[in-house]
Amino acid sequence: LQSIGYDLGGQWKPGPWTFKGLVYTGKALGEIFGAMSQFGNIAESGGFVQAGYNFTPKWSINGFFAAARPNHDDVMAWTAPGTATAPGVGLLRNNMSALSLQYASGNYELGVEWIYDDVRYQLKNSASSQTTQGNQVSFSGMYKF
Repeated sequence: LQSIGYDLGGQWKPGPWTFKGLVYTGKALGEIFGAMSQFGNIAESGGFVQAGYNFTPKWSINGFFAAARPNHDDVMAWTAPGTATAPGVGLLRNNMSALSLQYASGNYELGVEWIYDDVRYQLKNSASSQTTQGNQVSFSGMYKF
């Protein structure tokens, strides 16, 4: 496979606010990004937006939305029955939203995050796609040295 990808992103920090965003497009991105994309000669476009607010020097809240849109025909061709590399399931769409609360002081950070994911996929022997949603709460810690 020959992987190629293009992206454009930026960040703006007016006062206590932080705004970030990125859009991308490419083909065979699984070779470049690994677990972020599926492997195959599949065209894909997507991106994310994030907004954050530091309501004190140590506390912040962040909202995030990301979307991935693989090309349907490419996914179906790559996951077709009888193909040697068929993984059994093809990702057709992914939407992810997240909300996090973070505390940062000196070299360490602590956080709690809620994530909602909405995925559309198709099994290689199925005539129609399936959709599944899920929620997750996670706690994180980081020490910078």
